[in-house]
Amino acid sequence: MKLSTSDESAIVVAIAEILDEAKVSPSGRPLFAKGRDAATSIKPQIGSELHDRIADTCGELGLYDFVRHSLTRELLALDLKRGRRNLSSVEGYEDNLRTAKRLLEKLRESPQKIEVISPLPLSYSGILLNGVDELQLGDGVSIKSAEKAVGDLSREFASRNLRQNILRSVDLEKFPTVGTHFFCTWHTAFVGGFVGNPALQAHQDKLRSLHGCLLALGVVEEDFWFDRHSQYAILGADNSSSEGGSIVIADKVDTDLSYFYENFDVTLPFFKEPETSGDADHDDDGEANFEKEWALLDEDEKRLQKNTIEDVKKIFRKDDHSRKLITSSLWLFRSFVSSKSLDIILESTIALEVLLGDRNEASGIGLTKLLANRCAYLLGDSDESRRSLMEEFKSIYEIRSGIVHSGLHQTGSKASKASEGARDLAGRVLRKELDIAAG
Repeated sequence: MKLSTSDESAIVVAIAEILDEAKVSPSGRPLFAKGRDAATSIKPQIGSELHDRIADTCGELGLYDFVRHSLTRELLALDLKRGRRNLSSVEGYEDNLRTAKRLLEKLRESPQKIEVISPLPLSYSGILLNGVDELQLGDGVSIKSAEKAVGDLSREFASRNLRQNILRSVDLEKFPTVGTHFFCTWHTAFVGGFVGNPALQAHQDKLRSLHGCLLALGVVEEDFWFDRHSQYAILGADNSSSEGGSIVIADKVDTDLSYFYENFDVTLPFFKEPETSGDADHDDDGEANFEKEWALLDEDEKRLQKNTIEDVKKIFRKDDHSRKLITSSLWLFRSFVSSKSLDIILESTIALEVLLGDRNEASGIGLTKLLANRCAYLLGDSDESRRSLMEEFKSIYEIRSGIVHSGLHQTGSKASKASEGARDLAGRVLRKELDIAAG
């Protein structure tokens, strides 16, 4: 991180203030006298612009997050005897100013290149990703088989024992290393802690968009599939130039992703045995021969797998339309993991507005009418179907307007029906936009 001399001076003073009267907990973690309030008190000292730069790299609390995560790693590595103590009583931490200057050197080394990997649902591997070893979805976004993903991470960060580091945070038996696939993303950020890490949050947003895209395509549906294996993520950073070596951290993903893994499954329409038919070929014993029918199903599976993967790639491109697709996919995902009708309506209409909205063009005719027209002409194939779509759209937006502008908070049958309609429309519009996006 590039810092001016004045920036560095302000940072050293601010870090020293955070460390003032700091203690170490019995578990070996830093405890600051002002707690999280220190993040607010030091912001004027370093200035908003510098605070925001550090926050973008280290977490929303900026310099406070950086100090907390850095010291946590350092102190846990010391394997101190249990017991609460002053930080200044720990060897190497006697002088706050000297510690602050050393931490400044670490901040200069940030950001680092970070890989985040998390398992995809097991059902994805059995059907959608069958036979896939590595699939590049976009710049810095890929899907790898478990063997390749964990193997690559082990080789990349060979200075630390990957399995040992995972064991420190999660039960390894719940963290699959074979038979599944991993969603892998690369980021540039500071890695010091798992919770609130910008790289992890960016990874999970891309993961939400992937699931949202598959929901729109009809490849995934609610099926109460309990998949505990996919609730964890590994965050790894090459930090070999520093004393701590490379870093590997494992922990649970956010609760909405955990809910998704517990309740949704890949369900493709043609995955069923061929039906017995009087026209079926028979072998010498008179038994129906389904070889030809199974071959047709296999071809359908391969074709749908290929088409689905090509559609998913469209949301991870760098052009303006793809940015709309990935954002809409994320909000559609949120609508599927929400339990309240009014939340579903808001999230679904955001997904719609991302793809259909243009406030500049709406100034003359109104946003609702513009969106309703665009939705109707995108999905409708006749005057009657378009009129029906426009009426449905307007009824949904009437409730949305009540939520946003009048604080509507009570749900009923009308809101429940509107939430189902809103989510369905958002999925259909996204699917249509994926269909017409350039291949």
